[in-house]
Amino acid sequence: MVDNAREALMEVGVTPGEFASRRLTADMIENADLVLTATRVHRADVLREVPTAMRKTFTLREFARLVQQCDLDTTPARAVNDLVTRAAAVRGQFRVAAGDYDIDDPIGRDLHAYRACRDHIIESVDAIAPVFARV
Repeated sequence: MVDNAREALMEVGVTPGEFASRRLTADMIENADLVLTATRVHRADVLREVPTAMRKTFTLREFARLVQQCDLDTTPARAVNDLVTRAAAVRGQFRVAAGDYDIDDPIGRDLHAYRACRDHIIESVDAIAPVFARV
């Protein structure tokens, strides 16, 4: 992990530990209940690898917005797959500005870019976590 990423995480109390990236494979995509990407380009890459994964593949920020639109108060989701199906069903019903789908890649940029990336991730996870807690 690069120093700026480590510092941005430590500023919010996250201890990076031993981080190791790994290449996403078709098998991983096929076996996942949900695939979240940082950008629409990444989402397109996933779908080129496994075109049938459209229903379960979202950008992180897109999914955060969509799950907020799912009416889970009247009929709670019973499982992650149910939540993903509902999010996919409301996709396209809500206008989202193009820039609101993506989290900018901070690689090679300054600490400010890493902080912005971190903050977008935290904002999205904070929106999604309570919904998953009810599943």
